[in-house]
Amino acid sequence: MEIKALSNQKIEQAKDLTIRPTFPFYSRSKNLQTHVDKMREVLLSYLTDPLPFKDKESLGQWIKDSIPWITWSSFESPPDSVTLFFLIKPLNSLPTETFISEMIKRWLLPHQETTILSFEHMEFYFDHYPKEALFLGEVKVLIQNKKEANLLKENLPLLKREIISALSARRYAKSLLETKILPLDHKMNLIRESFIKLIHRFPDELDEILFERLAFMQAYASKEFREERSYIHLGKIILSFVLIRNHLRRELNAFPEKRHMKIRFMPTELSFPFGKKPVLGLSIGLNLFHQYEFFNEKHVLRAVQKFIPNVRIVAGSTYRANLLNDPIATLYVELEKNDGKPLTLDERMLLRRNLEEELKKRIEHLVPSLFMVRNEEETMRNILILSRELKSPDDLPQMMITFDQHSQDDLVFTVVLLRVKKEGMPPLQDLMKNVDPRIRFILDRVQIVNFLEKTHPIEANVFRLQIAKLPSFLRMDFSVNLYLAREEVVAFLNKHLGEIRDYNGGMMIKQGELLTQFKRLFQDISVRNQELLENFFYSLNPIESQATISLQSLSFFFELFVKMTEKEYSNTQSYLMQMDKDEDITIAITRANDPDFRSSVEEALSETQIQDRSLVSSVLTFEGSYYLSYLYEEPDKKKQKLFEETLTQTLEKWQADKNKLQILRVPYTDIVSLDPRIGGDQDSSILVKLLFDGLMRINDKGIPECAIAETYEVSRDKKTYTFYLRDTKWSNGDSVTAYDFEYAWKKILSPGFMTPFAYVFYPIKNARRAKEGKSRIDEVGILVVDEKTLVVELENPAPYFLELTTNTMYSPVNHRIDKLHPNWSSQKDEHFVCNGPFKQGNPTRNHVYEFQKNLSYWNKESIHIDQIHLSQLKVDIAVQMFNSGQLDCIGSSMCPAGNINVKELKESLSHYHSLRIFWQCFNLNHFPFNQLKVRQAFSMAINRQEILQWHIGERLAAYTPLPYQLSQCKESPFLIREDEKKAKELFAEALDELGMKIDDFPIIYISITNIDKKSAETLKNQLERVLGVKCVIEAAEWSSHFKKMTTRNYQLGGIYWASWLNDPIYTLQSFKDVKEKVNFTGWENKSFQNLLDQSDHTTDIDKRNEFLREAEELLIKEAVVIPIFYCAGWFIKHSNLVLNSFTSNGNIDFSKAYFK
Repeated sequence: MEIKALSNQKIEQAKDLTIRPTFPFYSRSKNLQTHVDKMREVLLSYLTDPLPFKDKESLGQWIKDSIPWITWSSFESPPDSVTLFFLIKPLNSLPTETFISEMIKRWLLPHQETTILSFEHMEFYFDHYPKEALFLGEVKVLIQNKKEANLLKENLPLLKREIISALSARRYAKSLLETKILPLDHKMNLIRESFIKLIHRFPDELDEILFERLAFMQAYASKEFREERSYIHLGKIILSFVLIRNHLRRELNAFPEKRHMKIRFMPTELSFPFGKKPVLGLSIGLNLFHQYEFFNEKHVLRAVQKFIPNVRIVAGSTYRANLLNDPIATLYVELEKNDGKPLTLDERMLLRRNLEEELKKRIEHLVPSLFMVRNEEETMRNILILSRELKSPDDLPQMMITFDQHSQDDLVFTVVLLRVKKEGMPPLQDLMKNVDPRIRFILDRVQIVNFLEKTHPIEANVFRLQIAKLPSFLRMDFSVNLYLAREEVVAFLNKHLGEIRDYNGGMMIKQGELLTQFKRLFQDISVRNQELLENFFYSLNPIESQATISLQSLSFFFELFVKMTEKEYSNTQSYLMQMDKDEDITIAITRANDPDFRSSVEEALSETQIQDRSLVSSVLTFEGSYYLSYLYEEPDKKKQKLFEETLTQTLEKWQADKNKLQILRVPYTDIVSLDPRIGGDQDSSILVKLLFDGLMRINDKGIPECAIAETYEVSRDKKTYTFYLRDTKWSNGDSVTAYDFEYAWKKILSPGFMTPFAYVFYPIKNARRAKEGKSRIDEVGILVVDEKTLVVELENPAPYFLELTTNTMYSPVNHRIDKLHPNWSSQKDEHFVCNGPFKQGNPTRNHVYEFQKNLSYWNKESIHIDQIHLSQLKVDIAVQMFNSGQLDCIGSSMCPAGNINVKELKESLSHYHSLRIFWQCFNLNHFPFNQLKVRQAFSMAINRQEILQWHIGERLAAYTPLPYQLSQCKESPFLIREDEKKAKELFAEALDELGMKIDDFPIIYISITNIDKKSAETLKNQLERVLGVKCVIEAAEWSSHFKKMTTRNYQLGGIYWASWLNDPIYTLQSFKDVKEKVNFTGWENKSFQNLLDQSDHTTDIDKRNEFLREAEELLIKEAVVIPIFYCAGWFIKHSNLVLNSFTSNGNIDFSKAYFK
């Protein structure tokens, strides 16, 4: 080995202190050696003389006490420069130098460009203390003017604090950096620090979303809002929103048809320059059913004032943090009493008991403003009708009132008033001028339309009354009660014009009288839920029934309706119906989770000619359920029976038709993208395969069969494939052409298109060279002969190529749409253009997809599932929902359950063939895993059986890096198996060769997904017990972890590998080139590359297999990864669901599923 540790030697003077970089073999390069020497001089220039340490022990203590060490030089009048010095622990979530550079650029001189003159840096070990790597950096920043100098003096201490805060949360440094886009703020930094501690305490409940919400508050909350509240309370607001949102999502997944609300009460004090004020903070979250529902602080105030009248909302206390297109709305407000006193405990308890239900009633429904041109013909007709009502000079004036329009503040009614014009009678405009500030009189016209007895003119007045939206007109949900507003207009006219006959008001008077009696009869409901009672009354049809129905019948009708609303109703039931009779009256109330049943029932009743004046109906939507109610008054028993049978049979038929719909409900975890060019990971590909069809698909027997390709031909040399496409359509009606395949594949192979999965195209001629920028994209062996003919030329014969084309990466993309709308893949409706068995349905809320059967799909007859509902769920929630019947299936390919114990489900597990394996990968680019014996020792130190206990489904201990079915070395003598004694011996030899003691060995960071955290803890304990090393677990969500693995920003990292091909070459190829993103380890070996090249060039199957076996043997002996276990796919499903098609990489093909 090139470096020996100097742990036992004294450090008596500066020349004794030596460092070495984390990367190996630097001494072979003069340039690298010069850089190392320079960085050592930088370090020494900042250390005191004499040095603050004398030996290994004191150096270790100094590192513990002094790191992180961030300081900077003084600077003079500008122009000048400031030098920042960093000696810190390196990050694993992203390159430390990137983090430091971005923090300086974003924060040191906010809202202006920061010029970095130089940045020298290196990760290194002290030779006397190689246990821990450190990052050394020196940055020079230009100071151009006095303003920048003043900003630097103010911001440098804050920048130091922010960087130290991020370093204390290494796992979240990337999230912190991404959310720090605003100027430095001491209070925000304190919140970040508290969030870091919370996430460490509750890693299963909280994650980096807290930092995103904090950045949102810093960006959108006013400066005054943040200054007047303590950092603790601001943190509570953010935390409450996150917890409320998580709670509501769980409730929505279980009961999407219901209204859910969560309120957190937070008494606090606001700070002002001359005192403090006690207030009550409310964090409120609720789900909105559609885009026209509206909820803000005015609804909260009205609801609170119902219980505590003398309160108001604190000025400037409103804060919202709502996500785009998210059905969950969150709102924070603060309440204070008018007299300045705090709310008492009894008052707060009163709100806790009642506020939630009250707020649910006050959600406002927005209605688009009306554009309506008055029908003059109708006005003339009304004038004619009213003129006939005037028979003598002493008759009362006659009027008709119609609602005209409304605005945000006003209602407008049109009045047609006819009177016998007597001598000396003043004009209406004189009588109405400035008589009431709330009502504005607008005259349209006055004309004489006729004469009585040839001497008394009949005067027609057409005018509008613009009346302010008085609070008394507003119902609890802020909708306008037009009946009350009209009453106000009638009262106004009678007061200022005298008694007038309201021509079309008679019915409304009767209607109002009946409603008053109705409210009095159901006084308790009128108090608790006035809107429900009024909505039911005004929903009665025909409209005259609102005036003519008897109070007894109405009460009977409403009682039955209320009973139905109170019934327990599972979302698994399509409908509930209750029917009751009282002599000649039959009442039927139907409640359903889908409004479609209404049209079926109405049509059936119309065909039986029952739809007459004896039938009163009500159509309402209440708390997510759809109601259709009937009151049928008919003495004829036969007609009564016909009504009952028609209703029952129609609903049963509707239910039967609905049951024929096959709706599959499954979960998913985390996806990268639904664009097949990007979503090449296993989780994304499950969904992508439902939406896109490639040239070939895997059939039920696991063999490639034609899909978009109707037929194909293979040349004699096995290097040219010609595909003839069938006539198929995109979901938008465009034809699928060979150009769509060429366009999509060449996009992936463009050098500027970032993807870790381009390697799947490398069997194609010049594909690798094009990706590396060494060949033009038009030189790639993808040729379009015509719209229906695609030719693919390969570098070498590839017997697995047809199977490779079943990979979702080989899907086509509508080239016309992609050029016009490059954001098409982010759509969740018909604008998402695809060609697979399913397409996206109606727009859905965040994290929920609704896929509908694609009727344009070429093979739609083979698709039995009509809809697939996919919900993003955490594993424990998915298991609960499956047990309660809300999901049809969970399994390893859509809901991995690596960290939960579901013993009660294990007997129900079904397994299927899967080419998957779990590795622990070594990062060979960094010490210590660039040493073979260290890798071998780690490989022997683990006990796979102990790790397997944390995983459900069939798992088999693995000792080869290839999936079980593809390995040719399963019984070979050179396999690296468990051997604690040998592991200790090898590790001791490795330390001796490195000149190190165990105390000098660096901390090992184990990167893993949150799903596999429990098994990682077992691995950590094994390594610490057997080898005596110190390990730290860094867990993250899948997408973050995958990025860390592909950028090699880890030391020891766990990853599930799935072979898309039933051939060893797919897995072996991933280790061939260090430049490939899926070469997670960074290992490269010339002999290994030669063996794979030889396997590509031979057409002799036996020779090819031998080359691949030798390559696998070399991979095993080099201990590049630790194979942990082979994975069989597993799932748990309900008995009536049939799943019989699985892809080689362990995914279920849900397009072939059906219900028995």
